[in-house]
Amino acid sequence: MDQRFDRGAVLSPLEESSAEVSRDSGVVSQSASSLSMLSEAPSSGSGSHSPSFGLPVPTLDAPAPQGSPGQDEERLRRTASSYSAYVCANASEEILCLEKSLEGMLTRVDEFVGMLDMIRSDTSQIVNITLPEIHRKSEDMRKIYRKIDKLEAFVKMVAANVNAMEEQVTQAEGEVRTLPGALKKIFRTMSVPGFLNKPVSPKRSPEQHPELPAVFRTDDYFISRPQQ
Repeated sequence: MDQRFDRGAVLSPLEESSAEVSRDSGVVSQSASSLSMLSEAPSSGSGSHSPSFGLPVPTLDAPAPQGSPGQDEERLRRTASSYSAYVCANASEEILCLEKSLEGMLTRVDEFVGMLDMIRSDTSQIVNITLPEIHRKSEDMRKIYRKIDKLEAFVKMVAANVNAMEEQVTQAEGEVRTLPGALKKIFRTMSVPGFLNKPVSPKRSPEQHPELPAVFRTDDYFISRPQQ
């Protein structure tokens, strides 16, 4: 007895693991035998009575609980109608509205493009034709303005010469006394407006002869063209 106890006390780890494996194999064999007994036992309804415990055990191939056939058909009908509504969805109204909006947008785009083409053509015409014409016309207008300035100076000079000539004529008439005395008295009694009264030049002595004023010459201002 002492020898066996000493031998059991000095077991190696390999021997201990083999002993545990043998114990586990025995437990597994017992569970397998119990399962085989349960499967071979006759089943009544949804379970069988165990010979060792006397309790009903459910079988593995028992059918799942099902509803009535009418409920299944109604459920299938609702599911089929839902899927048919998903598959056969009608979007014709939305498509029609989208097509109308797209047609309106395309029409507006065409109008905008036409307006841009018209503006481009008008701009090119203004830049290439109208602006050069305006520049040429402005040069012509400057020439016309210079001619007008010269004409105004000429008119002022003619007016000065005419005034000087009138003064000389008045002096000559006063010296010669061509009008009769009665007419002179009548003209003196008449009231003459102040703006028509001209300053009377001092009378010359009978010995002095009237001098002709310097009058402009038209040849100096107007170029004579040869007659054709």
